[in-house]
Amino acid sequence: MERNGKYLIVFILLLTLITLFPVYTQDYSKPEWILYRKGINLYNSKNFSEAFNYFREASRKRDFPEAEYYIGRIFENEGEQTLALKQYERAESFKDSLFTETFYNKIIIQKAEIYRDLNKHNLYQETLASLIKRLAEEKRISRYMSLLPERIVKTGLDKLFFYYRIDGDEIIYPCGELGVYYFSLSQDNNVIRYLTPSVTAIMSKIFLIFRDYDPEYAYNNLEKFLSDAENSENTGKYLESSYFYKYLFYLSLSLHNTGETDEAYRLLNIISRSRFSGKYRDISERIVINRNSDIYIEKVKESLLLTVE
Repeated sequence: MERNGKYLIVFILLLTLITLFPVYTQDYSKPEWILYRKGINLYNSKNFSEAFNYFREASRKRDFPEAEYYIGRIFENEGEQTLALKQYERAESFKDSLFTETFYNKIIIQKAEIYRDLNKHNLYQETLASLIKRLAEEKRISRYMSLLPERIVKTGLDKLFFYYRIDGDEIIYPCGELGVYYFSLSQDNNVIRYLTPSVTAIMSKIFLIFRDYDPEYAYNNLEKFLSDAENSENTGKYLESSYFYKYLFYLSLSLHNTGETDEAYRLLNIISRSRFSGKYRDISERIVINRNSDIYIEKVKESLLLTVE
C-alpha cells in the first residue's frame, strides 16, 4: 500500500506538470514565413535538427531560397559539405523569390567558401571574382577598384585615402578573403588588387560614421584615424567585425614582397600598436622588432602561406 501511495503521488505530480506546461507539438500549418522565423530562432540556439524541420516545411510551401540556404548551413555544421553545396545551388536557383537582393550575395559567398573547403580552387576564385565584379558595377566603383591598387603603391595609404573613398560595404568581405587567399598562392599583385579596395571601403565607412557625429571631421593620418576609431565603441566593434587588421596585415606583407618596404613597415608598426589584442598585432610587433632581420620576416611570410585562414 505504501509503494502504491508513492506511485499515486508521482502520477498526480506528473499530471499537474503536464497541465501547467502542455507538451509542445510542432505545428507546420502556419504560413511559411512564420515557419522560417521559427527555424531561424532554433538555428541561432543551435537546435539544428528542429531548425531543419521548420526550414524544410517552409520550403515545401513555396520556393524559399533563404530556407534552402539555412538547410545548407545546417549540413555544413554536420560536416556534409557536398550536401551543403547542393543546397546553396538550389537557393541560388530560386533567387527571384528572395526577400532582399543582399541575401543573394550571402548565398554566393557561402557557396564559394564550400569550393575552397573542397579544394576546388579555380571555382573559389572565379566565384568570388565574379561576385566582386558584379557588385563593383552595381555600385559604379569599378574604376576606383582598378585605380586604388596603383595609388597605394605610388603614394601609400595615407595619400590614397586623402583623395579616394568608396561606398562598398558588400565588397569588403569577398575582396578581403580573395586577397588573403591570393597571399597563400604568393600572388602579391592580386593581393594588393583586392585588399586595397577592402581596406579603403572599411576606412570609408568609418569616416562616414565620424562625419555623422562631426560634419567637420577631417582625415589627418592613419595613426590618428585608427586611434579615433578604436576609442569609439561603434567604430571599434566595426574594425573588429570587418577584419580590418587582418586585411591590412596581409596587404602590408604583399607591399613588402613587391619592394614597398617603407610603407609595409609603417603599416605593420601601426598594427603593432593597436589596442586590440590578437595574432595580427602580435606578429606585426615581432616583425617590427626584428626589422633588420630579412630572414625573420621571410620565415613569417613562409609560415603564413601554410596557415592562411
